[in-house]
Amino acid sequence: MRHPVMLAAAVLGAAATPAFAQAPAGSVVFQVDHVRDDAGHVRVDICTEATFLKEACPYSGAAAAVKGVTTVTVTGVPPGLYAAQVYHDRNDDHTVNRGRFGIPLEEVGFSNNAPIGLHGPKWIKAAFSHDATDQQLAVKLHRYE
Repeated sequence: MRHPVMLAAAVLGAAATPAFAQAPAGSVVFQVDHVRDDAGHVRVDICTEATFLKEACPYSGAAAAVKGVTTVTVTGVPPGLYAAQVYHDRNDDHTVNRGRFGIPLEEVGFSNNAPIGLHGPKWIKAAFSHDATDQQLAVKLHRYE
C-alpha cells in the first residue's frame, strides 16, 4: 500500500500538470489589400466578441505600410472565435482617426470583408474560427472620407 503523503503528492502532481501547460497558439497572417501608400503602419487587432469595435482587443500586430498589399502577422493567438479590425495608421498614432459623425479618416477593414454599415460591421459577419495552426486571411481596406 502506498504511503498517504506519497499518494497525495502523486495526485497533486498529476492534477497540477495541466494547470502549467500552455494552450497551443498559432499565428494569423493577414494580406491587407488596398493600402493607399507607404506612410505609417497597417495595424490589425484580433478581438473577442466582447472587445470587438473597441480598443482593448487581446491580440494585435503591425507592419510598415506597403502601397498595394501589406502583410501583417499576429502571433500567439489561441484557438477561438474572433473578428479582426484592420486599419492603415498613416500618422502612427495607434488609433483610427475620425472626422464628422465618427467617419474614419483612415482606411479600415474587417475580417471576412464584413460590410461596415452605419455603425460598423456586425460581429457575426466578421467572425472567424482560429485553431492552433497558422492561418492566412485576406482583408480589403475601405476609404470613407
